[in-house]
Amino acid sequence: MGKKAMELLPVAMLSFEEFKKEVLENIREKLPEGDYEIRTQKMETPTRSYEGLVIFDPGKNLAPAINLSEIYSYSAAVGANLGEAMDSIVDTYKFARRPFIDLDINKLLDYESVKEKVTVRLLNGERENAGLANSAHKELGSFEAAYYISVGEGESAITNKMLEKYGVSVDDLHEQAVKNVARVNGASLHDISEIVSPEYLFGGTLGDGCLNKDEPLEPGTMYTLTNHGGYGAALILDTDLMDKIADRCGGKMYVIPSSVHEVIIVPDNGAIDPEELDSVIQTINRNEVKPEEVLGERSMIYEKETHSLYYASEYAQGQKIEALKDRSPDFQRMQSLGPELIQ
Repeated sequence: MGKKAMELLPVAMLSFEEFKKEVLENIREKLPEGDYEIRTQKMETPTRSYEGLVIFDPGKNLAPAINLSEIYSYSAAVGANLGEAMDSIVDTYKFARRPFIDLDINKLLDYESVKEKVTVRLLNGERENAGLANSAHKELGSFEAAYYISVGEGESAITNKMLEKYGVSVDDLHEQAVKNVARVNGASLHDISEIVSPEYLFGGTLGDGCLNKDEPLEPGTMYTLTNHGGYGAALILDTDLMDKIADRCGGKMYVIPSSVHEVIIVPDNGAIDPEELDSVIQTINRNEVKPEEVLGERSMIYEKETHSLYYASEYAQGQKIEALKDRSPDFQRMQSLGPELIQ
């Protein structure tokens, strides 16, 4: 079969290995002129593993790894042909190159150069996070915090080797990342009805919503707390931001772990049953959230007075069990002695 005819072949008719072979043999002709080194490589990130297509241009400092597994699955699902799939790869490559055009790789290894750009993602610590062992991370109760450097329109993971080069502890890195998280990636708070409005769903933007307003939030109303670039759930680590929102909720508020990209804030109206809420969260996680994007299974209460998140079901029974507490030996010992009673 000739190349032109092959490009018209539906991706769904190819196995992944056949698709990969065709891409490796033919993608060079579709790329901008250059002396590229092209290969596939097994990629491990803090949240997933996949087969990546690495396109290395000797004239650039970094090479993007394009998720070939995802492009294959999507192309097969929507009925795209091989030529259209390869066009998508080229478009992805061109976009991924933009943040790194002027990047000095040496600056990534100098902590003073990057510290103001360090940010954090909050992940579900109770699922296997592929690649996390090789990345700088911190256990926070049932969650995991992983750290990144904001670079142009993308982010670069901070590895254990980079952390060693920086000469700072994970705790110091965490403190800096939390300090930066709202500034680097932005923050927004919206009535959930705005998020599902036609204007937003068809490309509209909503800015920071009611985040910087002073009026009280409506009891029982759901508000989405997120950022402008993904992994917005990490904003709950910023106690200054959370205090500001809680102050508009009478000092306490429910926090629902919607996904790694956002949380739902609900000012208490006195009618919320935490156990029923937990059941709803678990059902939604099973049926509507991608496994790698599930953040947690339980609702929480944020208390401004202590600047802390507690599991809501225990809190309702007069117990304080911190949701973001370090899994240190001292913490485990204290937990074994029983939860703290609410005064």
